Amino acid sequence: MAIDYKRQGFVESAWHRNGVILVKKKANERPKAIRCKEDLQALNPAISAIFTSDDEDLDPPLESDASTSSVGSKRRRGEHKLGRSPSITSFFIPEAQISSTTTSSVHGCLLETISFNVHQNQDNFHSLANRKFPQILFWNVQGYNNLCENIGYFENYDIICCSETWHLNEIKKSPSKSFDLAASSLAIKEKSRGRGSGGLLIFVKCDMFKVLVVKSCHWWLILELKRKSINDLIWCNNANMDDIYDLKILNNISMSDHFPVLLQLNFNYQQSTCNFSDSIANKVDVFRWDSNKSVLYKEFMMYSDKVSILSKSSDILYENFLNTLTYAATCLGLKYEKIVYNKPNYSFNKPWYDLELKASKKLVKQQLSVCRRSGFLDLDYKRN
Repeated sequence: MAIDYKRQGFVESAWHRNGVILVKKKANERPKAIRCKEDLQALNPAISAIFTSDDEDLDPPLESDASTSSVGSKRRRGEHKLGRSPSITSFFIPEAQISSTTTSSVHGCLLETISFNVHQNQDNFHSLANRKFPQILFWNVQGYNNLCENIGYFENYDIICCSETWHLNEIKKSPSKSFDLAASSLAIKEKSRGRGSGGLLIFVKCDMFKVLVVKSCHWWLILELKRKSINDLIWCNNANMDDIYDLKILNNISMSDHFPVLLQLNFNYQQSTCNFSDSIANKVDVFRWDSNKSVLYKEFMMYSDKVSILSKSSDILYENFLNTLTYAATCLGLKYEKIVYNKPNYSFNKPWYDLELKASKKLVKQQLSVCRRSGFLDLDYKRN
């Protein structure tokens, strides 16, 4: 469900569950059921909502002070603050329907999805559209004060994701006039609430994006090794590699013991990356078993003239066996045609995916196998 809030007024959060739209006007009040778009507009006339069926099973945004589900009395799973679970931040701008997905772990917190379009401001829209490679920066800032002192180094980036802010109080404004604060999660002391959290901040360029949804999800896994050091890992879905133009470590900045990670996206703002019309339709033969025809199938196979064929070649025996099964299923009406849509294979240049990275990826798989055989999974890990 995508909601476009007008500036004159807005609700705290809205989501779709079990065919019912639920809305919270304030963070501490119970959600109200909205049966249609008119009911939502009656709740707040300044809201213009557009409902789609793409995200019907989205869970509502998890809030730190909420302890029960909006549709029942069961305790909601994955009840954490934003910084303790994957953050799904969506940016919707009406002018160009673009959606790009990037996945990266930022020192213990997985930033799962960033979806954004372009703001109504035409000047900013064209300036960003002319920039073919939007830039997203991930950085372990080692303290909020360190970020404030060095924010000027990052004026040329579009989105800045900061971890380990160590900030225990709410941050109400951005330390830079060039960026708006899109989402934040305060640091949590380990002794007060179990596993600690260093705090997160997400900034976006002013007038470029309009944040509508900040959502946390519960389907995630954390592995924590209590050893001498913990490596920072960066994850990317193979299906989204074509959206990445470059990925590099900025080793020319030394304000922290962690170097910033720069991610450059490669897509055209004028054209959607999820156009269904680009799909290629293929017909595939599918066999569906019918238990009512099991006796006929058994008799057909038993009295088939092909079962008596003998050969010393395993290939001939395999082909004969496969053809016999296929012919029997076709004669009994168990064969169907299914249309499958496949996206064409676009070729994009990925200079960061070089031979060294391929070798490192292979080495990681080998080390993971060694860890599993040595009982690594029996060590300290948490699953939520």
